[in-house]
Amino acid sequence: MSNRLLAPLAQVELLTPDLDVSVEFAQEMLGLDVVEQVGESVYLRCWGDHYLYSLALTQAPQPGLGRAAWRAEGQEQMAEAVRRIEASGRPGEWTESSHGVGRSYRFTGPAGHQHEIFWDVERARVPEAEKSTYPERPQRRHGRGLGVRLMDHLTVTAPDVQAAATWANQTMGSRVMAAVEPAQGAPWVFAVTTNNETSHDWGLIQDFDGQSGRMHHLAFWVESSHELMQGAKFLIEHGHDIDQAPGQHGIGEQNYLYFRDPVGLRYELNAGGVRNYVPDWEPVIWTPEQGSNNAYRTEIEMPPVSLVAIPPGVARRGQAKEAEKVLETAMDALARS
Repeated sequence: MSNRLLAPLAQVELLTPDLDVSVEFAQEMLGLDVVEQVGESVYLRCWGDHYLYSLALTQAPQPGLGRAAWRAEGQEQMAEAVRRIEASGRPGEWTESSHGVGRSYRFTGPAGHQHEIFWDVERARVPEAEKSTYPERPQRRHGRGLGVRLMDHLTVTAPDVQAAATWANQTMGSRVMAAVEPAQGAPWVFAVTTNNETSHDWGLIQDFDGQSGRMHHLAFWVESSHELMQGAKFLIEHGHDIDQAPGQHGIGEQNYLYFRDPVGLRYELNAGGVRNYVPDWEPVIWTPEQGSNNAYRTEIEMPPVSLVAIPPGVARRGQAKEAEKVLETAMDALARS
């Protein structure tokens, strides 16, 4: 049996107070296709997804994370993952089926986020007219919106980043790739773990309010930095604010662009990045001054708007009084850390 228990992140459910608005943004801006709607959830997929869907948007009182779902490496690995989760003191429950997947195991992670692990999964349904002439592609590329190809990673907030990353490594077998310490021996303010060759499919940012279960962003992948730059202009031309302008992270060396939908769900575009195939990789500990967030060291501190966790997910910086109060709280907490 492989030592790796999980495949990369497969599905994410996001919560939205306005389902229609968030679905429209996902379709027209991100370029996702709606698969179907079941009750108060809409299931969407990228043109490059091999499974039935990767994003579920569900009606809820406020924006946030519903769950993160992982496909196991196999049935034996799934059983081992569940054994380790329960041994760590975080028992969950079995579900005989959920949308697009077979029997699954749901549990709450150490930072309060809901997770699901499964093996059996329904494959992408692609209309005949949308099939690609490239046999390895599930669907031909279309020209709508940003045209994201695949989901890349999910980043959440955690009261104790190091503890959450260590748990993912020791329990799920995920590699801890890098972390950020503001000063030697200080609590980690950021860490990334991965179940594949990229720098991360699970990111952790310190929750400066000490809350559990909140998120920061969901990232999608485009094939080139040129697409990412064009995407920034596309969003601006369609009236959407950018949280953090195009740049390149030091950790992972991905090119990035952060923005939010009208209800406050934050998304990221990723392009490029390095690949790491070292099985016994030791985490690299960065300081912000080394360019962990921005490889060119032009943004040593994250823009204040990027420190807003979801919820509340303040929708626009133009909503001055409420937004400024949230941002000041986050900046004060970062300074204290």
